[in-house]
Amino acid sequence: MISLLHGAKFNYKVAQSWVIKNNQAAREANLRTDLPVRNRKVFTAFRRELRKAGLSPQTVEGHVATITDFASTTLLNADPPRGVLDLTLADIESYVQGKPGKQPLTGMKRFVRFLSSTGRIDSDTAENLSDFLKQVSKAN
Repeated sequence: MISLLHGAKFNYKVAQSWVIKNNQAAREANLRTDLPVRNRKVFTAFRRELRKAGLSPQTVEGHVATITDFASTTLLNADPPRGVLDLTLADIESYVQGKPGKQPLTGMKRFVRFLSSTGRIDSDTAENLSDFLKQVSKAN
């Protein structure tokens, strides 16, 4: 501790802890605003690929809506928040378990295939995610 004017004391450890906590909060706040922008770029490329594949506009928008919902409800609420390129098996599992029906699974499968085919995720990760989604599809 250092004595300051008028007898006040300055504690470096307390100050350092405060700075670290506030920097971490600022980084997390920045992530929560930056990630949606980065995600939108991926969604645009995903939409483009689905259109190239000849899917109807309704199907394309349905798949993009599924992934947008996944990103905003699962990934951005994670601690720390993550973008769609940082998704994990646990993220997908958490999301699809809460979403009944075939469409969320199909959208997720197409998204994983897109990420893999465009080199946005490695082949091992893509295979693990695809295997999981197939198992869930068979169970439904």
